[in-house]
Amino acid sequence: MSKANNTSTAEADEADTTIEQDIAELQRLTAWFEGDEFQLDQAIKKYHQAKKLADRIDQRLTDTKNTITLMDGGADS
Repeated sequence: MSKANNTSTAEADEADTTIEQDIAELQRLTAWFEGDEFQLDQAIKKYHQAKKLADRIDQRLTDTKNTITLMDGGADS
């Protein structure tokens, strides 16, 4: 499978996850860093995975907040 196919498959997998699943995965990755199985060669890859998840979670929360704000007629909370 080419890199382009891998990327589109990964993006499709991400679109199929809920925010709860993303948070659970981020917690799993965070626990790995705190655990006994920490290995430096894997740390960079896992850091990038965690960063990507955290960014996606942040974006989803921002989108949700914006949607709620629109539904409330733009009133400040």
